[in-house]
Amino acid sequence: MPGHGVNDQDMDASPANPVLHRLRELVVPEAPLSPAAALRVAFDLADAGTDMMRLSLQRRHPGASEEEIEAMLRDWLHDRPGAEHGDAWGRPVPERIPRP
Repeated sequence: MPGHGVNDQDMDASPANPVLHRLRELVVPEAPLSPAAALRVAFDLADAGTDMMRLSLQRRHPGASEEEIEAMLRDWLHDRPGAEHGDAWGRPVPERIPRP
């Protein structure tokens, strides 16, 4: 991929590898995206990240049930290490509405 430090030989993004093929479509669009399309890409990437974390949890906890994996994933989404106060720069602002 030009400009990203990765060439075609480093990443098999052929249709035979559907995950990498879709990721490449999202990261390197053929034309500029409309704001709505860019938002859809952001949501798709967030979903892909959640799916990757789910797979990581399944690999790290092979004996865990689907319900246990989903509980671990939910905990990770709510209390991500390194992002306890969110992803934005600046000082933390106290929550006005407590999390469930």
